[in-house]
Amino acid sequence: MRLLARNVFNTPSEANYAFYTSFRDITTILHCHDFYEFFLIADGQIIHCVNGEEQPLQQGAFVFVRPDDEHAYQGAGDSDCQLINLAFLAGTLHALFDYLGEGFYPQRLLDSPMPPMIQLTLQDTQQVIARLDGLNRIAGDNTDYQRTALRILLFELFTWLFAPATSPYRQSGIEWLDELVQTMHQPDHFVEGVARMQALADCSSEHLSRVFKSNFGITPTEFVNEVRLNYAANMLANSDRDIIYIAMEAGFGNLSHFYKLFKENFKTTPKAYRQTQQRSLIP
Repeated sequence: MRLLARNVFNTPSEANYAFYTSFRDITTILHCHDFYEFFLIADGQIIHCVNGEEQPLQQGAFVFVRPDDEHAYQGAGDSDCQLINLAFLAGTLHALFDYLGEGFYPQRLLDSPMPPMIQLTLQDTQQVIARLDGLNRIAGDNTDYQRTALRILLFELFTWLFAPATSPYRQSGIEWLDELVQTMHQPDHFVEGVARMQALADCSSEHLSRVFKSNFGITPTEFVNEVRLNYAANMLANSDRDIIYIAMEAGFGNLSHFYKLFKENFKTTPKAYRQTQQRSLIP
């Protein structure tokens, strides 16, 4: 079944918002469509059947579905599910990607075999829910503001959750290796460390280490630590969460090891780094 925007969207709206409070309200029919959509698991669990695979998803899973992705949903045992869906016109997204430019590398999102997915933290999940709900609360007759708010929201979500990796080691010219590095910048992967890296690469640890070192000049462990430290530094600068919480969320199970690596990399302690960064943001 192929869903068409002209039958789903309320003209002249460029988006369609839906909040499903139970799995029984969600379609189980395999389908695709001529528009794009996000969906977020707000609570519970569900199985996403997409492109011939079954993906168990839980609270915080945020998925970007492209027009040609064939997908449907199945229940996850006795668990129920709350799901928020935001569908939007293809033209709206293509205009955004044109604005962001080739440096955003949109093809990594459009051409990947499976829909891009981010596993959000509880706090980030609540923030995305609030932003989606804010768009839904705009009066239906205020279409000009709806369109502007949609563009702002899409810009925020794509540049926040799906921004390309900024690591200087990202480009090697080897497709599978560059895709691996890109994927490992996602929190649900880098917190699992080198073991997740090896599983995604589907090769021996020796081969992965050899290829990584020859192309980037660092080991997989050094790369993972760099990604984790950059994530922690961003959290220190832009949140008031406890340092121990940030270290754990970044994937460091040993706090003293985190402090040691952080000081080696940033030449200061996490606490001093936070004070300097947050002070610089005060106008």
